[in-house]
Amino acid sequence: MSNNLFHFANGELTQDGVICWLLNWFNCDNPRLKKMAKDLILEMIGEMLGDKPVESVAVFQQFMKIDVLVIVNKTIGIIIEDKVYSTVHDNQIERYKKSIENELKVHNRITLEGTDYALVPDDLTTVYWKTGFYYDYDKVVSADCKVVSADCIIVSDDYKTGSKRLLNLLEFLAPYGDESEILADYIARLQEIRDWYSEHADVTNLEHLRKEYYTQHTLMRQFFPKEKWVKKAEEEYEPYQIYYRSSYGRPNSQMGVFSKTTTDDVYELFWRIDSDNGGPYLSLRLYQKDISGEKGERHKARHQEYKDQMKALMDALIAAGDMPYPLQWEDVKPRNRENAREAVVFHLHLKEYLAHWDTCKEKLTQTVRNINDRFLELLK
Repeated sequence: MSNNLFHFANGELTQDGVICWLLNWFNCDNPRLKKMAKDLILEMIGEMLGDKPVESVAVFQQFMKIDVLVIVNKTIGIIIEDKVYSTVHDNQIERYKKSIENELKVHNRITLEGTDYALVPDDLTTVYWKTGFYYDYDKVVSADCKVVSADCIIVSDDYKTGSKRLLNLLEFLAPYGDESEILADYIARLQEIRDWYSEHADVTNLEHLRKEYYTQHTLMRQFFPKEKWVKKAEEEYEPYQIYYRSSYGRPNSQMGVFSKTTTDDVYELFWRIDSDNGGPYLSLRLYQKDISGEKGERHKARHQEYKDQMKALMDALIAAGDMPYPLQWEDVKPRNRENAREAVVFHLHLKEYLAHWDTCKEKLTQTVRNINDRFLELLK
């Protein structure tokens, strides 16, 4: 490993500092890095300046819990929320913007380091700046601009969801690496991270599939494309959104597809990608948190009913020619966890399929989608 500063300084506080450092070059004498800082600001604020030049830039950390607040020409505010491998929560970005707006309503200005800034509420803009993979939820986070630091091999309009502008930071910074050793290290680190994601996108690597959420996410999205997930309000149940768990330190990825609340029970169905002694697997599980007493008896009965329905459904799909890959009930029949909170309805070990994934991927993923869609129809 090269002695790159950012191998060791790789957390969100470090990235906060890097963002400030990049933008504050506007206030320094290096002509090329001053231009870099100005162009970076213009990428984030779009056309808010109109024909006006960037005349002043002030950069602040942790004002009103905002990671980075940039004030341009003393009137335009850029609210930057920085994440490395986590994601936003509790509508952070909009809350921070609202906090600034409320402060301006009361005082008509904000005061930072002894200077008053008469920010214009309509000239507040938000930026979601993330190093690492943009998972499903990251892509729909609402921000005026999104900074894609290193995660994607190809940046597409998909990342613009919930935003007006998109900035590929690695490509933006690359021409300036020869101006600063620190900047060169940062660019090199972003490239290393991008290379890591490229390598770990290979779902046929069983070790990566066992250890890495990103590889599991990639495989889950091959079975169930992101188009099946429709983003709703943050507090609502969202079928087909992938989320992440761990069991005894081993990561697994899950995706809910059905949830029901009755007078007596709350239960759901979710798909899981995980590994056991037989290697990686895809399973459909019935989950109920409380399985004591009568609720437990209903849970066992419901689980048995679902297994019977799954077997009958697969037989019907085979008879109707709707099973592109010829899975049999014995291939997916649950072998254990009959009475657990997570009762398995469908369990498919993937090792033999991944060994020739190029040839079976299309038919197997379509088969699983057919089973999922038809099974959910039975539960309506």
